[in-house]
Amino acid sequence: MIEFFSAEHLYDTLRPALQHRLDVAIDAGHWDEAADVLAALIDTWPISATVETAWVRWCAEREPLALSILGRAREIMALMGAPSADIPLAETMPAHETIPGEDLAARRAELCGKAADGALGAVVFSSPVPMEAEAQLALGELRMEAPAQAAVEAHGLAGLLAPGAPTWAHAFGPAPAGRMGDALRLLCDVAILPGTPDRLRGGDPSPIGWLLWSGPAAPVAVAPGAIELLRHVHEGVDAAFAAAGFDAEQGREALTELVELGALDCA
Repeated sequence: MIEFFSAEHLYDTLRPALQHRLDVAIDAGHWDEAADVLAALIDTWPISATVETAWVRWCAEREPLALSILGRAREIMALMGAPSADIPLAETMPAHETIPGEDLAARRAELCGKAADGALGAVVFSSPVPMEAEAQLALGELRMEAPAQAAVEAHGLAGLLAPGAPTWAHAFGPAPAGRMGDALRLLCDVAILPGTPDRLRGGDPSPIGWLLWSGPAAPVAVAPGAIELLRHVHEGVDAAFAAAGFDAEQGREALTELVELGALDCA
């Protein structure tokens, strides 16, 4: 898993392959696939910067955040057709049961009772839970009573060891704010990509700017003009404003926002 996100593989193989697949999916109008690939491409920045530490912390401490990182790394590997990397489990796992999804409604009271009594951490489903109302209500109750249910559904059996694992969408907060100064330096990578994953699912590939940190910070979508400003900020603010098509007032407002987002810091 760690080797898959190594710097050499990342720049030589993974990101070019994701970009090519994204272009092909958009050209073919395969919007769901394009959205998944774009999300994976964006996520290679925080994943590549944190996966090695996450592996160490999971093996040593079963850290919940580490599980979220490793789980997303596995999803990207699967999307690219790479062999799955197993997330290590404990020799003795917390109490759980494995049942077919279609059995949940009939066993709702029994399983939720065990979970409420602390005798069941989660249920693993060997087949999907039916979409019928009775089954979905049972699943909702199970998720409330079984402490590791949501984590197991997201991460498999490893979720039993880290019931508090956050969803990937909530794994990282914003980057630390920078400091304004007369000269500014860029703190992240920048890119203009075809939209956001949500927009792509709706068939809209309109260009969007992205701030991408090689570290534990959530990527941020911004207007394309902000990217042009950032690409030229090393030339001085006046040159950056001109490149982005901003007047002085617009440029100062954009700079202030980008410093607060952690994209810039005083040089």
